[in-house]
Amino acid sequence: MGVSLNNQMENEHWLDFLRKRNPKITTNLITLEEVFPFAIWAIWRNRNENNVNNTNNHINTTKVVHQALEYHLLTSKSTTNNIPIKLKVKWQPPPRNWYKLNFDGAFNKSCLHGGVIGIIRNNKGEWILGYYEKYPTTSPIQAELLALRHVLQTISKENIFPCEVKTDATEVIRFLEEDYPTYNDLIHECMWLMEKTM
Repeated sequence: MGVSLNNQMENEHWLDFLRKRNPKITTNLITLEEVFPFAIWAIWRNRNENNVNNTNNHINTTKVVHQALEYHLLTSKSTTNNIPIKLKVKWQPPPRNWYKLNFDGAFNKSCLHGGVIGIIRNNKGEWILGYYEKYPTTSPIQAELLALRHVLQTISKENIFPCEVKTDATEVIRFLEEDYPTYNDLIHECMWLMEKTM
């Protein structure tokens, strides 16, 4: 049971035709053309699973878009240029009787290693604890997630409460709020540690 698209499409490109009739992509970060291979793969895999298992399951289009977005974020080149910018940065203390932990992760593509660094200070700015660790990693996102995990482990191990945690890695927050299967285990471990430390 098929529908002929020839009369409806006329001179219109088939991707434009689909885009107008089914706009499921709600982000400006990726295009329909980038989602297309993931959609084709999902259709093929879903068809085979339905045939083998004698089921009638539908494709989760949200998951397809998330997979394409994840791939795009992990493989796209940085758009930053190398123009130096001077910023006045001032450390903001935490509330009284609190600690503040600033952390960051870094990734070296040439050797597939990452580093995590963190510093803990009290509300007077006095040094409490600092650390640096090296990890084998495959991407900047993984390095940032490993840095978050290390922070949470340190807070729990050293019993540093109450503690305010700061990072410049907004991707880490987004990965914790959304489902990204590539680092599922690491994300779930971070979430478990957050629940444990709160």
